[in-house]
Amino acid sequence: MAGKIKRILYFSFVNWNWIMQRPHLIPYYLAKEGNDVTFLFLESLTSLLNKKENIKPVNNDYYSRIIKIKKIRMLPFARKYWIIKFLNGIWFSLLFSIKYDVVIFTHPNQLMYLRPSKGRKYSVIYECMDNYSAWIKNENELIKFYNQEKKLVNSADSIVVSSNELKLKLKELYNPNAIEIISNACDHENLAVMKSGEVQLKHPNLMYIGTMSDWLDTLNLEKFARENQDYTVYLIGPRDINFNYTKSSNLNNINFTGAVEFKDVPSYIKEGDIMLLPFIVNEITRFVDPVKVYEYLFFNKNIISSYWRELDKFSPNIEFYNSYESFRNGVYKLINSNRQDSNKNKIRVAGWGDRANQYSNLINNLLILNK
Repeated sequence: MAGKIKRILYFSFVNWNWIMQRPHLIPYYLAKEGNDVTFLFLESLTSLLNKKENIKPVNNDYYSRIIKIKKIRMLPFARKYWIIKFLNGIWFSLLFSIKYDVVIFTHPNQLMYLRPSKGRKYSVIYECMDNYSAWIKNENELIKFYNQEKKLVNSADSIVVSSNELKLKLKELYNPNAIEIISNACDHENLAVMKSGEVQLKHPNLMYIGTMSDWLDTLNLEKFARENQDYTVYLIGPRDINFNYTKSSNLNNINFTGAVEFKDVPSYIKEGDIMLLPFIVNEITRFVDPVKVYEYLFFNKNIISSYWRELDKFSPNIEFYNSYESFRNGVYKLINSNRQDSNKNKIRVAGWGDRANQYSNLINNLLILNK
């Protein structure tokens, strides 16, 4: 079974043309191991009308060479109107059929379109990489979500989580038999060889790379930028609909670049003096194992971050802050320090290839058990 090519469906809740992250890299590296991998994602028809700059698609063609990308467009408001849910289900079944050894679900709502049957011939994995319930504000919708997640947990042959906090939560809620932590990692294999254009940035600078939402600690960033006009703060990445921050018109040293191609990320990181994880710690962020930490440490960069328990494993290499004063003092401390090249070998172990290998071992064991 270990040497056989596995047919894997990775049902992603993230669009293929979103900023590169775990849901793209796990299936890519599973494909690199010789598996036949299909990346499936759904796209609402309303997205055709929404061409705002802050959600401009990213070109991830570099990663699509060895993986099959399948997009299915669906009618919006399926969770609100049963008739739309019904029509979407029929449309999905017409366009898609199960012909895989393993199906990896990444969100409970995907059960609206693909529901594992008792007599199925494929193994099911539920990969949970966020505290999804924290995004839901409506109480009735939250109840529906937990019901769906319970069904998915009960249907799954195995559960994969990206952080220890997620494991603890799922265990408390559902007490499943098998939960495996497959942490995030750095794509050092590609980051080290990607050819990207040079970028010219101002120094000294602080840099954040990633999606921007209401969890971003803009108050402390703006206060620091206002008091330290010789520093430039670069915020690089897409802004989601919850990110309503508008910088003061007279604040010229906060720079929004928008999303950049993944191949250009190394050029930006190399130009960063201090890399930021300026998150407001809440029920979303405290469950996160941030991919960017792995990437920043791979390039041996100074990092300042707010603190949550999942970051304890990085603690010798991160300057933590819990107030504006500790943020400011941390920046001054790091800008004047000379980092030793001590992390690169350690962080290189945490590559996505290693995580895919861990995933493959899990899949092999499942297929043997389910023969």
